[in-house]
Amino acid sequence: MKNYAALTADGWKPLTKRIEKTLTVFRDLNGYVWNGETFQMPVPEKQQKFYGKTMDRVQKIAIGYGDLRFITSGKGD
Repeated sequence: MKNYAALTADGWKPLTKRIEKTLTVFRDLNGYVWNGETFQMPVPEKQQKFYGKTMDRVQKIAIGYGDLRFITSGKGD
């Protein structure tokens, strides 16, 4: 088990990464499977008649805590 953080619309969410049988699974601290975060994105004007002005997109963005500390500390500048 390794600690990760997920990028969400509200900021970073703590996760754990586990290998369960042959699958890699991200779980939140309550033990629920995390399947990504849903973000709303604008749709290009030419495609709006099919999809509307916004579209929901699910993204899985997870980063190890060690890397997250480096990114948020400003030492990468």
